[in-house]
Amino acid sequence: MIEDEQSVRFDWRRGGAAAVGLLLALVLVAMVFAVKFANDARERALSAERQANQVAVVVRNVSANISRWNGSLSRLLNGYSNGTPYPTVNYIHEVVGN
Repeated sequence: MIEDEQSVRFDWRRGGAAAVGLLLALVLVAMVFAVKFANDARERALSAERQANQVAVVVRNVSANISRWNGSLSRLLNGYSNGTPYPTVNYIHEVVGN
């Protein structure tokens, strides 16, 4: 036990160093959590961007298919407009060159 003539003296150097060490450890833990939250937000943004790109590809494919169908229907109806049951232009000859 401590006797009456001995007083307890707080050593500011050791206690201050411990307090600074604890504070820096808490700052480090806070930085780790900040990086974790930033990475989570980045992953969510990448997922949303991936989904937007997939939607754009699907819309482009649908638009291309509709344009092809529209062209095919136009060629078919242009052939029927002059009274013949078949298209007047043979597109196979255009591709082959005969």
